[in-house]
Amino acid sequence: MTGATLSPEALRASWEALAEPTRAAIVAALVLEADAELSRIDGFYPGSLRDEPRVDVLGVLTDTGGAQHVHFLAHHLSYNYAQSGSDWANHYVLVGVAVLEGATVRAPSLALAVSKNLRESDWESYRSQLAEAAIGAARDATIARLCGLAPPLPETPAAQVPKEAPEWLTIVRCPKCGATDAGATE
Repeated sequence: MTGATLSPEALRASWEALAEPTRAAIVAALVLEADAELSRIDGFYPGSLRDEPRVDVLGVLTDTGGAQHVHFLAHHLSYNYAQSGSDWANHYVLVGVAVLEGATVRAPSLALAVSKNLRESDWESYRSQLAEAAIGAARDATIARLCGLAPPLPETPAAQVPKEAPEWLTIVRCPKCGATDAGATE
């Protein structure tokens, strides 16, 4: 958005300069967008706990045409109780940007920065020690790119984006019990 280097503090101040009711309306709209994206990428979302994603707004930048863009992270750590077999959890961190028109969010774009599948045995240690580190790493990398302190991510031409995930990335879960092993009911 900006050609010059921006400090992380100035990026944060650009968000805090908006009135509180405006910020609240924007966050509520971003939560809905993140919720819809997580539902799209994970058939078991939101998991057994039924909580919504958290949204952390990083800042608002204005492009050369005068349009304001809100940059944010959305993250969700969900736990899924299996009817049989082992429970599992998922941790997602999304990096997003949307055009602002007053307090209205338009044209949101979200990219998956972290997608972590957890076994039941890893839940407590990940939740208590590693989840915030994953969120912080995505936040720090995004802020560095926005502030011009790190190179932007390379653009991937549409012709190079695979239409389906490679087989080794696909996890198939039983639609009845959620199991990922031979013990599935279907």
